[in-house]
Amino acid sequence: MIRKGLWSPDEDEKLKRCIAKYVNGSWNDIAKKADLQRCGRSCRQRWLNHLRPGLRKEKFSKEEVAQVIELHSKLGNSFFLCITNKVHKKT
Repeated sequence: MIRKGLWSPDEDEKLKRCIAKYVNGSWNDIAKKADLQRCGRSCRQRWLNHLRPGLRKEKFSKEEVAQVIELHSKLGNSFFLCITNKVHKKT
């Protein structure tokens, strides 16, 4: 059964250890090898949005907000991933 809801600190540690060991594995494989009752998509989102090294969680500066607005006006919604890649690693 797939677990949903909040992640426990133990689950976070299992995911971190498994990612360190199986760097090139698929997210579904990592979820199984880490012995998590989570789907691969959930593991990927947890890693990218909460656990990955170098992740910045501080507020956007005025310059970064202006940059996002400018890029959105040029690229539109379909290229939002391009915008996020150009504005560092913030979530």
